[in-house]
Parts: sequence; C-alpha cells; structure tokens
Amino acid sequence: MKIYSDDVFKCQYCGAPNKAITWDTETFRSCRSRIEKREFQHLNNSIAIEKDNDTYYKCPRCKKWSKGSQLVVVKARIEEVKHIKRDSIIEISNKL
Repeated sequence: MKIYSDDVFKCQYCGAPNKAITWDTETFRSCRSRIEKREFQHLNNSIAIEKDNDTYYKCPRCKKWSKGSQLVVVKARIEEVKHIKRDSIIEISNKL
C-alpha cells in the first residue's frame, strides 16, 4: 500500500503534525554513515509503519525518535493507511 509524500503523520511525543516527506528528510539527514543511508526506509510504503517493522523516524519538531509503528496517521489519501496495526508508546515501553 502506498503512502504519499503529502500524507500527514503526528508525533506521539509532541503531537506535531508533519507531512511524510518532512519526516523522511529529517530522518535521512540524521543518517551519519553510508550503511545507515543505505538501510534507510522511506515512508512511502506502508511497511514502514507496520507493527512488526523496526524502523525509526526523527520528529522534525521535537527531534525525538519514534518507531515507525508509533506514528499516528492524521491525513492520508488512501483510507486503509489509517487502519494499519501499530504500536503505542506504552506497549513499547512495557517490552523494555
């Protein structure tokens, strides 16, 4: 399932809504090594926000890292993107 660059995601820490392209840009800018840049997964695929995926994205506003499955879909062109099974912050902190 495709996620478009103008779809909006909200950070669970600060609540700031940002477009997918903004999340991508901020996260890719934080990749320091060639290996990190090569392994970077863009938010243009729903796999990036599914529950079993271990990808992390940096919030453009508060600069905290969130697991892709923690991002809340605020606005999406495809309605099914809003219903992908995701993690909450509480579920992840209980696993630690």
